[in-house]
Amino acid sequence: MATIQTASGRQFDSDYFVELKSASLLFLRVLNVDLETVKSVFNNHDETSCLTYYGKPTFGYIYLKSISQEGDAFKVVLSKHE
Repeated sequence: MATIQTASGRQFDSDYFVELKSASLLFLRVLNVDLETVKSVFNNHDETSCLTYYGKPTFGYIYLKSISQEGDAFKVVLSKHE
């Protein structure tokens, strides 16, 4: 299982992290966490300004576009633009 680390160092289990540079979108899934935590963390610009996955930092995805439940995980879509 991989881990996503936020700018403040919070860590979340993840099995999916895809950056679509041409559309300035980031798609990710977080596991083993409740919806309220997902909402509060991934809707916080300070937390999402830098997200690290497999040691590779990704910058600027600070706008929450959607959260959807997928089984026992939550799929999060972030954007660089409002």
